[in-house]
Amino acid sequence: RGVRTVYKQNQEQNVSILKDYRVWILIGTIVALIIVNVFMVIKNKKKKRSKK
Repeated sequence: RGVRTVYKQNQEQNVSILKDYRVWILIGTIVALIIVNVFMVIKNKKKKRSKK
């Protein structure tokens, strides 16, 4: 019985973490940084091609 109640508590904590806006801000910031990095790499590749 003890294991089941602990598992239920963990599930509730996970749900509350997903609802926490700070977590979404953090995820959004990471995703934005990745998109910017990919965009800059694509830009640099295009610039190098145009020079040739």
